[in-house]
Amino acid sequence: MAAVTGALALAAFAAPAAHAAPATPYTMNVSFSNLKIASSIKVGTTSKVSTTYSYTLTHGSDVKATAADFYSDAYLYRGSLDDPTATVEGDDFATCKVATSTTLTCTGTIDVYPAEGDLTASDAGKWSLAAEATAFNGQNPSSPDYSKVGFKDQGGLATTSLLRYSKLTTNASPEPVKKGKTITVTGALT
Repeated sequence: MAAVTGALALAAFAAPAAHAAPATPYTMNVSFSNLKIASSIKVGTTSKVSTTYSYTLTHGSDVKATAADFYSDAYLYRGSLDDPTATVEGDDFATCKVATSTTLTCTGTIDVYPAEGDLTASDAGKWSLAAEATAFNGQNPSSPDYSKVGFKDQGGLATTSLLRYSKLTTNASPEPVKKGKTITVTGALT
């Protein structure tokens, strides 16, 4: 699968102390809007497919959104945001640029690798999009104090359809075709 989403990344970093209850990240003061993505994404069976997205991230004045350890991205999911049946992410986090003192404009890609088993034919159909942001706030990502790490995700921001790429090829013979003669047309759907 492509890049790990922030929620999964946070879960992968923790090794809580034997007797201490693990802390959870605080809900960061951010929201997402204007998420745009192609209305459909055509995916074949072998080649990587990437599609671009963009969104606006609005944050409170307490959020250090330009810090080196602040990350944001968008991803596709099926099912509910809290318990998705499948997700597809990008290889990299989004690139965000300051628009105003409390907004960023972010762009990125979602990358699908069908040859690696990212999707099956049954995954064709409608998918929802979510965006997320993580602020480590100076914490070491490999052993953070989660109570000092901010996280926020927001689903249902847009939808897209994953379509299986198909191609119809045909051939007519004999060639050249002559008036009044029978021709045979063959084709293949791949």
